[in-house]
Amino acid sequence: MSRAFCPTCAQHSAGAGGFRAEGGQALIESIVTFGLLLVLIVGIVNFGLIFRTLISITNAANVAATYASTNTALATNGAGILAAALAESDGWNCDNPGVTSQVGADGDGNPSVTVTVRCTVVDLIALPALPGELTVAHTVTRRILP
Repeated sequence: MSRAFCPTCAQHSAGAGGFRAEGGQALIESIVTFGLLLVLIVGIVNFGLIFRTLISITNAANVAATYASTNTALATNGAGILAAALAESDGWNCDNPGVTSQVGADGDGNPSVTVTVRCTVVDLIALPALPGELTVAHTVTRRILP
């Protein structure tokens, strides 16, 4: 026995609003939403690690410049300045930090020391939209005490 086509019967069998089930569309929307949410969370974690490294490098540069500004002999002691900066390196997220120092004079002619600390931060998870690595640096200039 064949069934005759009945438009109202098709609407009733499709559901209350006349539409068929859209479970597949909801699944695709959920996958896209969770994927974007995951990328956003990874980006926030990467930003947090980079910011934590920046704060640690700033602290290390301040400590190294304070050490170097104690007297003229310490201002030219590159190994001591490096050791002072690396002693503050607990929060760094890099493998090869760089510390440079230079003795000079400030605007008033007083002896000063400039310490720069650099670190290359590698992303936690490599994503195509992110650069992969970022160099973070901080420079501090202090007057050398007489």
